Amino acid sequence: MRLQKLQLYNYRNYEDLKLDLEGEVFCLLGKNGSGKTNLLDAIYYLSFTKSFLNATDSFNVRTGESVFSIKGHFVRDNREAEVFCSMQAGSKKILRENGNDY
Repeated sequence: MRLQKLQLYNYRNYEDLKLDLEGEVFCLLGKNGSGKTNLLDAIYYLSFTKSFLNATDSFNVRTGESVFSIKGHFVRDNREAEVFCSMQAGSKKILRENGNDY
């Protein structure tokens, strides 16, 4: 599967991010503390439904907020899939593929 689009809302240091990942190679460049590792962690989270950096989901919510969400658009063998994951304080984690709850 190939990740083509990534959308983050209140995930770690990202308030709202929409990213198109087109092309064969995608490079992340930035100063220390700018969020490169957080972006990679969001991709990991979509793949494994947990953070590589934190064992507790609530630590992934942006400071001062109560909910985060990650959405990715994947393509494999000319088939598209949308994966969505969200977590709100005091609620269960929501995971959906193409609109179907898991």
